[in-house]
Amino acid sequence: MGDKSGQLGFVLGDDSPLIGRGLHGSTIGPFVRLSRTRPLPISQVAVHDVTPTTATLEWSTPTQAAETTLEWGDSKIETPRGSQHSVSLSGLQPGKAYEFRVTSRRKDEQRLFATHQPPADTTQAVFETQTVTTATAAPPARTLHVPGDFPTISAAADAARAGDTVLIHGGVYEETVRIRSSGDAGAPITFAAVPGEIVWMDGSARFRATAFILPHKHHIILDGLRFRHFRFAPELGSIIRITGGSHHVIRRCFHDGRELEGYVGTLIAADKVTNLLIENSVFIGGMNEAISLNACPEATVRHCVFYNNFLRALTAHMDTPDVLLHFHHNLVCDSIPSKVKNALLRVWHADALRSDHNVFYIRIPGAERHLVETAFIHGQQVGHADPAMYRGENLRLTDLQTKFRQDQNTRTGNPAIPAAPQLVPRNDGENPEWRKIETAWRETELHQTGSTLTPLDFEDFIPAAENPLSKASDGKAMGLEPGALPR
Repeated sequence: MGDKSGQLGFVLGDDSPLIGRGLHGSTIGPFVRLSRTRPLPISQVAVHDVTPTTATLEWSTPTQAAETTLEWGDSKIETPRGSQHSVSLSGLQPGKAYEFRVTSRRKDEQRLFATHQPPADTTQAVFETQTVTTATAAPPARTLHVPGDFPTISAAADAARAGDTVLIHGGVYEETVRIRSSGDAGAPITFAAVPGEIVWMDGSARFRATAFILPHKHHIILDGLRFRHFRFAPELGSIIRITGGSHHVIRRCFHDGRELEGYVGTLIAADKVTNLLIENSVFIGGMNEAISLNACPEATVRHCVFYNNFLRALTAHMDTPDVLLHFHHNLVCDSIPSKVKNALLRVWHADALRSDHNVFYIRIPGAERHLVETAFIHGQQVGHADPAMYRGENLRLTDLQTKFRQDQNTRTGNPAIPAAPQLVPRNDGENPEWRKIETAWRETELHQTGSTLTPLDFEDFIPAAENPLSKASDGKAMGLEPGALPR
């Protein structure tokens, strides 16, 4: 009910002392439920730090999680949906002022309860142009100790600047670290375990999904860290989440994704990151895959071990075949026994793959195993779509060698690593002995006895020196480089 003024017929007047006097401050009497939109508020725009060639800018969208855009010069940088946003600009000139502004196409949507329909909100979006000036000289590099100088890795990350090293002493750290500042060429920010000490990033009994967030940063190094007990939730992201930026290094890291039940998240997910290097790391488990790359030109994965990943070892999506993926000197152990129908690598454009000197340790004969699934071959789309996902064309080792001239020195076979001197056979439901295979897999590959998992370490994934699969034809190690590992 209402009159010409838009007022409801039985509501309290605007000047009534009873307005808001209902239970918990609610409206008394009839009311209307409204949906109002206004420009998204962007607040707390600030300069976190500057170097002679970088500037880190931060802001928030306090009323809702939203995508935003940083505009500077002729460039635009999109930030993913969230409430806290951070971007580090690189390639700047010392002592120079740069104009920028933060915008968003998203509207702020509000649900209101009112006694009458108020006038429409005609507020126009106003995004102010601001200025940041780079430093004229770089500060001296520092070494920050956790927990000696800072109680948490997050606190040290807040303070770290280009050139700094955060040395993390042995222990278990249950936190999500958002890296705020950017490193620089020749002056990275390094987060490293103290030599000889074991640092575990722990997901708090699978309560936490993410350990590190790198939003539009450059030259960050993660070295010698271990990860376990993280939660798998697709909407929460991966354990190490990298968005934008360039020249990151993840080395000598160890993900023990074994759990007694349930799924385990992907360790590394990178979106639009240039020159990402991942080396000498071990990936155990991981729902879907251990590493997920989206539009990451010149990514390199080398001297790594992939072991019992759920579906595959790695996925790399790229829009064009010139977004190259370099994959070499890796030891790829087969997926879990029930998933051997999936290819071990998923590369959207097969022509983007630069792969060689790898070992594939597999549960079925090498001539039969699909190594790479792809959606495009020589620019032509292949495969088909089904209701769940796109099913690409599967390639065997001989296909990679003859059609693409890749993996000429790659081999299949048994490197007899201590973690699994033999792999159990496939177990995809077609084998009547599937229950026995499941038990043997848990005992011999996951090293599970009852409700106990025997600890595994880097040395459990290094073939004996006399094994012919321990060295590539170029003399380099297949898989981990023993001399480069933490001691």
